[in-house]
Amino acid sequence: MRSAAEPKAWVESHVVRVAQSSFLITSTTSYVVAIDPFTTFPKGVKADVVLITHSHPDHFNASKVRSLLKPGTRVVFPASMKRSGADRGLATDALVPGDTRLIGPLTLTAVAAYNLKRPIHRRSQGFLGYLFTLDGLRLYHAGDTDLIPEMQALVADVALLPVGGLVTMNPVQASQAARELKAKVVVPMHYGKLPFTRQAGKKFASLFEGITVLA
Repeated sequence: MRSAAEPKAWVESHVVRVAQSSFLITSTTSYVVAIDPFTTFPKGVKADVVLITHSHPDHFNASKVRSLLKPGTRVVFPASMKRSGADRGLATDALVPGDTRLIGPLTLTAVAAYNLKRPIHRRSQGFLGYLFTLDGLRLYHAGDTDLIPEMQALVADVALLPVGGLVTMNPVQASQAARELKAKVVVPMHYGKLPFTRQAGKKFASLFEGITVLA
C-alpha cells in the first residue's frame, strides 16, 4: 500500500500546473497527458493524450491543442462538444459521464462536472472531469464543478480540484470534496487569474488535513 509521501513526491516530479486548470502530466515512462490546453505549454512538448473538460476559453483553445499533437495523439472531449462541432474537428474520443476508455497506460473514466444552481456550468451541457490511473496512482481532474453527489463514489490518490469559488467550489467546499475522495494529495486549481481568487490555494491548504501541493 502506498504511503502519503509517495504520491506527493510523484506530483512534485511529474505534475506541472501550466495555468488556471491546465496541466502537463508526465509518467515515469514519459507518457504525456495534457489537460485543458488554452495557453502555451513548454516549448517542444507533444502529448500522447489531451483531455478537454469543457468549451470555455480558459480551458480549450484549438490552436494550443494542435500545437501538442503528434501522430497517434488521442484527444478526448465531452460528447456534447463533438456533437455541436465545438471540438473543431479535433476529437478522437467523445465521452459522456460514466464512460471508460483504455488509452495507452490510462484507464480513463469520464465524470460529470457541473454547478448545482449557477447556470454557467449546467449539468445538461455534459461537461466533464476525468479520473484516470497513471504510474499506479489514481488521479482526478475535476473540471469546473461544484461539490456534486457524483464525487461520493470516487476515490483518488491525487485530486486536482478547483478552489476559486464563484463558478466552482471555493476552498471550504473543495476541502470537503478532498475528504470525500480520500485524496492523499491535492493540487488546487482554477484560482489566481482573478484578484479575489489569488489566496484561494493557500486558504485550501489551511483547511485540508492532507497534503497540498501548490503547483
